[in-house]
Amino acid sequence: QPPAGEPVAATANGEAITLAEVDAALKQALPRATFTAAQLRQMRAEVLPDLVDDLLLRQFLRKNAPKVDPAEIDAQLKAFGEKLKQE
Repeated sequence: QPPAGEPVAATANGEAITLAEVDAALKQALPRATFTAAQLRQMRAEVLPDLVDDLLLRQFLRKNAPKVDPAEIDAQLKAFGEKLKQE
């Protein structure tokens, strides 16, 4: 849950997306852009559905995806790195 007083832009299955997260996504996508107040509202409205979709996907995966051992991930990354060195 967001800190008290943090504006919530949307909620999906009880999990909040804050306005700060929406603004961070905009800044990441358009780092040098500046917007008027109306443009900012429009851009927030356009990026929010993508953030909701991403949150729903992460919730689904947390619930349904098989658990992966971190050691297995490290081993796969090491093997991948060694293969790249050989090439």
